Amino acid sequence: MKFTVNQKELLNNLLIVNKAVSNKNIQPLLSGIYLETKDDNKLIIRGTDMELGIESEIGALVDESGKIVLPSKYFVEIVRKLPMVDLELSTEENNQIKIVYGSSEIKLNYYDGNEYPSIHDFVGECILKIKGDDLVNAISLSQVVVSTDMTRPIFTGILLEIKNDKLNFVSSDTHRLCYTYVENIEKNVDKWESIVPAKSLKEVAYIIHEDEEIEIHITSNRILFKSRNIKVTSRLIEGKFVNYEQVIPKEFSTEINIIKKSLLDSLERAFVLTRDEIKSKLNTVKFNIKEKILIISSRASEVGDIYEEIPIYLQGNEIELGFNGKYLIEILRNIDGEEISINLNEPQSPGIIKGTQGNEKFIYLILPVRLQ
Repeated sequence: MKFTVNQKELLNNLLIVNKAVSNKNIQPLLSGIYLETKDDNKLIIRGTDMELGIESEIGALVDESGKIVLPSKYFVEIVRKLPMVDLELSTEENNQIKIVYGSSEIKLNYYDGNEYPSIHDFVGECILKIKGDDLVNAISLSQVVVSTDMTRPIFTGILLEIKNDKLNFVSSDTHRLCYTYVENIEKNVDKWESIVPAKSLKEVAYIIHEDEEIEIHITSNRILFKSRNIKVTSRLIEGKFVNYEQVIPKEFSTEINIIKKSLLDSLERAFVLTRDEIKSKLNTVKFNIKEKILIISSRASEVGDIYEEIPIYLQGNEIELGFNGKYLIEILRNIDGEEISINLNEPQSPGIIKGTQGNEKFIYLILPVRLQ
């Protein structure tokens, strides 16, 4: 193997691919980054932990093709610290690769690349095409309410569902639920559903360019995202997602419109008081909804109290109920737009948070907490 590549372009793509590499893996190959040079002046860079796989293709001046695996822990950091010049890399007989930069050089041990897992460019039973910015936005909205409890794996993923000519994204941590959707997609099936690990989708959102069209291929157990020069594959989560349509209320007795920043600022001040409460761990904030104001109050026995009034527009009944302030803060930080709508029924029934003024392609459901 012998090739020349730009340091900046190599580093940018190494950082992308390295997202799929686990340095804790006991198999040396899987804690490394795969490099393959091709005669058509292409450099393939690949990383995988067997759950998530990322592959990038960039241009390089290839003098000799080959396949090797380099320890990511050292290779990425070395390239990061090299000057922004063209790098000349060539393998030597003693299983080392020589990296030449100017009049200097570094040598690293490498592994044979022939045993490294491939990332199959498969054709899915379900094939979608979606705008990059739509995909990133849907992932961003839904990943905030994903569970980290590995004993209930379906809640560590995000449901991708084709239904009624839309691609739905649904997630839940059992205390909250998010539903959002993307329209105007190209698809080859009318119905489909798969649960994709939230970790994998987070990396997809980080990697892809929002101005690209993304092609998605899905089988019964794997999903593949393809852009111009990046491929991301992931295993799917087995199981059936909850029937989210049954738990989302359709009618409400109370609806308020409120400025998002005013509510978020107030909740963050209340959270300062409640975040260290050891006994309840609920970070409880009380909402008292009156005709023109929302009264937010919270009490931490060892710290103090807070009472704030926020102007609202109310339709329906006045109501008093409690929420976990931390859960609300995480949702509000993730929503664009100046104004939100909060829809409620009884104090123990789920509340719904939606956008307004054209920002309405999502809803968050949140369960209230019982007031003491």
